[in-house]
Amino acid sequence: MSRSDILEARKILQKLYLLIKEMEAARRDRKGVDDIRQIARQQVDLTNSFYSSNQKIPYQVDWMPKEI
Repeated sequence: MSRSDILEARKILQKLYLLIKEMEAARRDRKGVDDIRQIARQQVDLTNSFYSSNQKIPYQVDWMPKEI
């Protein structure tokens, strides 16, 4: 993984952090469903971007616990 890859991943994670704070504020302020859905969509898009741009980080469903 190159330095530029790491810096790009860092930018994405910083944006995700800001969206988390925005989501917390939207829920606290009881924003509408459409506002919350828009923030959630942005989070999904950035998360997908993070994992697709970082092929060295395997993202697999089987990381989740098999037993609860």
